[in-house]
Amino acid sequence: MSSDQSALNPDITAANFTLTWPSVWPKLFTPSAKKHLVYKKQPEHFVVTEQLGFEPSGAGEHLFLWIEKTNLNTEQVSGFLCRQFNLHKRDVAYSGLKDKFATTYQWFSIPWPIKKVLPHLEEVSGVGWKALKMQRHDRKLKRGVHKTNAFAIELHSKGLLPEDWAAIEARLSVISEQGFANYFGEQRFGHQGGNLVKAHKLFNKEIKLKKPMRSIVLSAARSYLFNQYLAKRITAQQWQVLLEGDVLQIDGSQSYFIDAINDDITQRFNHKKLHAMGPLIGQPNRDYDDFLKGSAAQFMQWHAIEQLWPEKLANAGLKTLFRALRVMPKSLDFTLVDNHKMQLYFELPTGSFATSLLREISAVNYTNIELSSINE
Repeated sequence: MSSDQSALNPDITAANFTLTWPSVWPKLFTPSAKKHLVYKKQPEHFVVTEQLGFEPSGAGEHLFLWIEKTNLNTEQVSGFLCRQFNLHKRDVAYSGLKDKFATTYQWFSIPWPIKKVLPHLEEVSGVGWKALKMQRHDRKLKRGVHKTNAFAIELHSKGLLPEDWAAIEARLSVISEQGFANYFGEQRFGHQGGNLVKAHKLFNKEIKLKKPMRSIVLSAARSYLFNQYLAKRITAQQWQVLLEGDVLQIDGSQSYFIDAINDDITQRFNHKKLHAMGPLIGQPNRDYDDFLKGSAAQFMQWHAIEQLWPEKLANAGLKTLFRALRVMPKSLDFTLVDNHKMQLYFELPTGSFATSLLREISAVNYTNIELSSINE
């Protein structure tokens, strides 16, 4: 293994599965040592607002609930709704999972027959959550249908000088124009990578998992492989370059295609209208076969312990999908309140992580700061 490859892999062995990420995946910017911003000092400092991209119709046998929650995860609120309305877990639907240590706004849906009287809005509430509005719709809310998430984040620091803030503002300007690496955030992998440890044990038949947790750890494993692939392309300075075999996503859309590189495609790529994608590995399909034939596949090199993961993911029934290597934040804006605080605003498409943008400006989760390397 080359020194470059070694630097991109965590210290993992079959006997000792430990991770040193998120620093294991290269950043686009070199951070200033010992000078970090922190976020999530308080839940109200990290506000996430889900944007569906459509309005509930006002008619139908499903009730959409616009819910504010603080210090609760999405599954917890789902459980509260089940108990309050005597519903089965499968009856409560939502589009996406939202952060726990934050203030978030998102839609839930529950079945509600036409002839049934609507509940009083103020009664749809509990400790840490409440419904702010409700509206009927003609179909159940499906996972992943929301278009974007809007973030309003308050960043704090006690050690930054004016020139440090100027460097951060310059980085944000570059990110606004060029995008940032679309890594899966550390929360995908569980506390200290616990979901990956479980995936490793699952693949080696050391444990059995019930369906919900099994789905989580399988998703973590292939998210990890995607991050490894993206990290290698960044290190090789190939993540903002089109390669033969690249699957291409249309900006602002879930649509993608594979085509020979030509002047039109190159121009659209350079203008951020198209984005190269990396694989979320599962069962082989035609797009994945075509991808493997091109030079883009040269970065599909796995650490010893990971080599069987693609086969295991395929055998588990996951379908191969693709994910953009870069993401363009929309409406990115920031305000330097004083030398100790910045307000940051941006929107990201479904599936992208705010934490992957924040790590590019050396921002550390305050609640986990004792686990983070100050010299990262």
